[in-house]
Amino acid sequence: IVAAFMQERFKQWFPLRNGESGVVISLGFILFANYAAMGITKVVAVSGFLSEVKDHYILLVWAVDMVLLILATGVQSLIVDRFDRIKLMAGVLIIFAALYAILPLTFFAKSFPPSISYTLIYLLNDQQWRFFPVVFWILVNDIYDPATGRRVMPVIAIFAFVGTIVGLGIAAVDAQLGFGTVKLLLLNASIFFAAFIIAQTHLRKVNLAPPAQ
Repeated sequence: IVAAFMQERFKQWFPLRNGESGVVISLGFILFANYAAMGITKVVAVSGFLSEVKDHYILLVWAVDMVLLILATGVQSLIVDRFDRIKLMAGVLIIFAALYAILPLTFFAKSFPPSISYTLIYLLNDQQWRFFPVVFWILVNDIYDPATGRRVMPVIAIFAFVGTIVGLGIAAVDAQLGFGTVKLLLLNASIFFAAFIIAQTHLRKVNLAPPAQ
């Protein structure tokens, strides 16, 4: 009786049909990767920024952030409807993986003081928060028709919540054990690279309408 009850509850919470779980889990992991990395980076960026950057520089950083937002929005409007959405998603993932892999090098370069390094992390985290979800949910919207989307999108969205909790949890553990910023950034790079592999291998068979030219 308990097993039947749990199975019924599971079907209500995860109303997936045969053949849907593979793509849903793949998309969910990609979303999980983004929000886990954001959870980690947000804590690292804010704590490092407050400790290394003088308070009055925050206005300058916000100004640069807004300029980057305008540029990112312009680039997004130019490319989002002109390229294969799956390839675009994979491209975004590998770019974030590369950026997170490059950022640790700034902590070893004498020409980069920690204040600049943490500012770059802060700006990357903010652009990630704005840019990634748009590309991701446009891809999901293209994969599923409206009726199917109403069933599967809430399931996919759960991975964002879990990813945020995991990311913040890792940051909290770092506060106790002191992994260090470099290791956390490399962890983010690894998470995004794993999501890139998932996008390349598990979403390749998904059929999408050709992009507008």
